Amino acid sequence: FVRREIYDDLMGINDFLPTDPGWFQNIFGYGGVGTKVTQIWKAMKVSMNPPAQVRNFVSNGILMQLGGVPLRLVPARIIQSMNEIRTNGEHYQIAKKYGVGVSTFATQEVFRMKTELLDLEMKTRGLGALGRMHRIAALIMNKSSDFYQLSETVFKTAMIIDGMTRQGMTEEQAVAYGQK
Repeated sequence: FVRREIYDDLMGINDFLPTDPGWFQNIFGYGGVGTKVTQIWKAMKVSMNPPAQVRNFVSNGILMQLGGVPLRLVPARIIQSMNEIRTNGEHYQIAKKYGVGVSTFATQEVFRMKTELLDLEMKTRGLGALGRMHRIAALIMNKSSDFYQLSETVFKTAMIIDGMTRQGMTEEQAVAYGQK
């Protein structure tokens, strides 16, 4: 189902794992129980944690002001950005064109691929109770990371709007301004 070069890229991560890991490697090594627990813990502390979401939103607003947007314009730019995202406006299209919303591929898409593979497996063979729980957890992580990424996209788009409308920047300059 997957082209060979894509499979090789995805599975290349496993190349440095031992072929016959011992019990210690299974618990504490890369891909072991410890890694999985750490990934879940980090997700719960960042993207699935409402206070962390609020801190991210507030700190992005502060970064806008420190980045050159006058404090009086920060709320207006955020509202403009949200409207642009909602209506697929000009500045949001520029942001998408330059990849603003996809700057964290590894953290976002790997979970999505895993969810899609679990969905495919469920359709072809069915999943046991543990597989269904894993799929639900992956869906929850996807939604929380979507929301976290939306916050990043709102503020980067707001910076693009400010750069192009107030400062007369080109698309490329405004995107670099927003990414910075």
